[in-house]
Amino acid sequence: MDFRPRHCIENKCVDSRAFSMLPPYPRNIKSATIENATEEYYLQPEFYPTFLSDGFRSYINNSGGFEGFSGYGTYPSSDGIVVRNGEEINKTFYFFASWYVRGYQGVRLVYNITGDGEFDVKINPDMFLLAPTYPWFEKNWSQKVIINVKVRNASKGFYSINVDAVAPPPEIEANWSNYKLYSSAGSFGVGEPFYRLTLEVQ
Repeated sequence: MDFRPRHCIENKCVDSRAFSMLPPYPRNIKSATIENATEEYYLQPEFYPTFLSDGFRSYINNSGGFEGFSGYGTYPSSDGIVVRNGEEINKTFYFFASWYVRGYQGVRLVYNITGDGEFDVKINPDMFLLAPTYPWFEKNWSQKVIINVKVRNASKGFYSINVDAVAPPPEIEANWSNYKLYSSAGSFGVGEPFYRLTLEVQ
């Protein structure tokens, strides 16, 4: 049985074939949290608030015939936590292809830190290929990312770990560029990091 809600505007609804390559829609999707969601949850576009608010409309009202070639975003786009020297923490975010995107996109995640402190930072995975979201959502259209931070030596105060997307190394892209529609991350920005983790060191 399919528990996926219908997404309609008046008498027009999203074609169910758009979701045909995804795992079965979980009945208890609202119980999934950012930290504990598995593939059966985070690969559902309904896991992302922007799809429920207006993203689904792109799959109904497309009178101009527009199909995106590239585009991506994160959920959540920011987070914050209180830490102490010597502490190690993990935070989770999701890096996903935008709605109505037909192309494949190669992504490498890089970071910088604002503030004068010593931190060990690992992003896993830090490189991946995003699949299209149109005409249907392919399985790897969204990627779960875990950022691991160890506070080594930092004065009390606020620090930001800013994560951005850039093109993967040429040797990696050589394999991915075989896709008919392929582009590298980093060709556009939003004026802010795609993900920002704010640390308050106490």
